[in-house]
Amino acid sequence: MRNIHDLESYVHDLSPDEQHRFRRIFDVTVDEGDLVIPEDMEGWVEDTFGSVEAVESQDIIRVTNRLTDEAALFNGLRSDRPVDATTDVDLDAVVDDHRDGPFSTPETGTPADTFGRVRGDAAVSASNVAKYDARHGLVIADEVDPLSFSEEDLRDRLDVADRWFDEASDEAHRYPFLMWNCLWKSGASIVHGHLQLLVAKDKPYRRIDTYERASRAYADTYDSSLVDDMVGAHADVGLDLGLDVDAFAHLTPRKEKEVMIVGDTVDDAFVSTLHTVLTTLIDELGMRSFNVGLYYPPRADEEWELPVIVRVVDRGSLDAKTTDMGGMEVYGGENVVGTDPYEVVRAF
Repeated sequence: MRNIHDLESYVHDLSPDEQHRFRRIFDVTVDEGDLVIPEDMEGWVEDTFGSVEAVESQDIIRVTNRLTDEAALFNGLRSDRPVDATTDVDLDAVVDDHRDGPFSTPETGTPADTFGRVRGDAAVSASNVAKYDARHGLVIADEVDPLSFSEEDLRDRLDVADRWFDEASDEAHRYPFLMWNCLWKSGASIVHGHLQLLVAKDKPYRRIDTYERASRAYADTYDSSLVDDMVGAHADVGLDLGLDVDAFAHLTPRKEKEVMIVGDTVDDAFVSTLHTVLTTLIDELGMRSFNVGLYYPPRADEEWELPVIVRVVDRGSLDAKTTDMGGMEVYGGENVVGTDPYEVVRAF
């Protein structure tokens, strides 16, 4: 059974060309964290982590993407550590309590954009009342429960988003970005299912711009596509999910269980793959609160390397009062991850 701790051996077993492709994108560092457990702690450690030996000598895997300025530190023990600040959450009751909120009557309970509203079969757009940026809207689903959506529901919401981008874009505002913050651990302030839509002025948002600039530099240096080579490198080490559109468990994830999907356009196959990813993470791996980010090409005729990219990341248990991001993520610039990416692959 594959696991992240053997990643370096998987790379070593690749063909020379595959190794070269992997190593020009990723650095892998293996280190060991040692400590001494007092005798009085041994019983608790065994109950919590399985053995004293596993805690006294911990393997740490550090993966860095040389091009995109992303890195992750993997330690499976992180997912087993106890969390004192917990509460029991009845999500069905929470959803029921929000069935009469302002998003349940969006035509009268939310502001409209100056160009009006975009309507779908089961969703409608609104303007965000407290904007991140000048062009900031919402897609509000008819269904309150953010975890209840069919493939057709998802397709309808993304279609509303696409038409909203058409309305909100102009010569200056031409870089669309879609977010889905699902439930409060993800940063969502409202339970009712909704997507957030932004169009950046003059230049893409920073992480998208980093990927685009890295892709151009990579193409100039290697005469190859960075994203295509990332797809191939992940497949080479067994992290491809085997779906209709390229999708893989990410080696440098923002947080737990991150999946990246890469396609030419947001067509039916792309939406179907995204739906499969979301429902598998929800149904098989217990994801409840999550972030989705969708990178689109510009709404303009200009040089652009990136394909359409979706990133999905689990934001942790709704029962935990603690956040999953601390000083390392905010200021250290590297993400501490407890979930083995190969666990995500096995779920698919």
